[in-house]
Amino acid sequence: MLNLPFLAGLEFIEEYQSESRRDNRQYTCTIEADGCKGVWGTSYDMVNHLCGNKMKHNRNYLVKVAKVAGAESMTKDKLFEAAKEEEIKLKGPGRGRDYDIVMVIRDQKRYEELASRSQSFNPKKVSLEEKLARKRSMTEQVEFLPHLTLKWADLPT
Repeated sequence: MLNLPFLAGLEFIEEYQSESRRDNRQYTCTIEADGCKGVWGTSYDMVNHLCGNKMKHNRNYLVKVAKVAGAESMTKDKLFEAAKEEEIKLKGPGRGRDYDIVMVIRDQKRYEELASRSQSFNPKKVSLEEKLARKRSMTEQVEFLPHLTLKWADLPT
């Protein structure tokens, strides 16, 4: 077991497994905050996200989930202590870290999407592209049916 800094919010980590047991697992963070939202990658990438020197995951958890007053402006030392207190509060004193709270998902399509992302992936850009694609699709569907014009009088009563 790794000896990592205190971590609160492991329940917001999703692990995607491939149907092939030989493929590296992929991970995402689901905390809705800058620095967490859209974070994805291998176990190395996720450990870097969770334990990186900026401590964004811990800070975001303390601000958005635990609602710890002043967490957004805490120094790294105070942030570390607040994360330690939160982790102990969640698991109880003297107990080891519970990695079983990481959600394991077996979804081959989602796994392949994560595994094939380039390092320059931008979730905000994808969201916009998906919206535009849906809009184009809806427009095309409407254009295929120009002969259908319904009037209130034509609807069954």
